[in-house]
Amino acid sequence: MCTFRLHFAFMQQSKHIVWLFQRHLQTGLCRWSLRRRQRFKYIGYSLITYGSLLITMIVISIKYY
Repeated sequence: MCTFRLHFAFMQQSKHIVWLFQRHLQTGLCRWSLRRRQRFKYIGYSLITYGSLLITMIVISIKYY
């Protein structure tokens, strides 16, 4: 029983800390906008990587063949 009370108190404290951070930052942490931003970063980095790979292959093929 003691561990359940400690666990419950810990969870209440952690919820309170999260609430204080959100209030202090005055933002609501929106998961969808974060996921969308991460998706655009991933797509952008993938395009840059594959684009540079394609340009490298074209330059090598023009120079050596």
